[in-house]
Amino acid sequence: MHILDMDRAGIDSGVFAFSTEFYTEHFVVHARLSSPERRLSDHLNGSVASVDIRPVSALQLNTGVSAELGRTHAQITKARILFVVPISEPDRPSGQSNAAWKATSKYGAWAGVGPYSISGTIHTDAGRDPQIALRLLDKQFLPFTAVTITFPDGEKKHFPTIIVNRQYLDLLALEAGT
Repeated sequence: MHILDMDRAGIDSGVFAFSTEFYTEHFVVHARLSSPERRLSDHLNGSVASVDIRPVSALQLNTGVSAELGRTHAQITKARILFVVPISEPDRPSGQSNAAWKATSKYGAWAGVGPYSISGTIHTDAGRDPQIALRLLDKQFLPFTAVTITFPDGEKKHFPTIIVNRQYLDLLALEAGT
């Protein structure tokens, strides 16, 4: 996909702009990207193996060294992404006025992803038993809402949404129902 100037991406163009943080085993990459999808999770769950991005900066986790990358274009390999934190996403209609809306059940969830622990909520099709719901979570990138991430140093951060790469889930536990 051709990467557009983020100032030009918008509803009228049919291309939507996102600002994100990509967490990999070794880096945190703050980046911007554009997509014809309104939801970042839909873009990530597409069939291509990488994501075209415009990185702003990259922090190497083991050394603390950062690089300013504001005038670059890059690709990040989906298979290397642990999880993604959306910083800004396009506005979407809420509730039933959104064409993608559907009734869901919410489950409190805890996940271990490498050195991170994640506590939040997973939404599945309405009326599913948690054991069945676990089997139905078949996308590579799984959104969590109302999230607390505990980082390797013990620091906790709260986010409205994160998107986890299922490939790196060491454990995913769902509460019986909320």
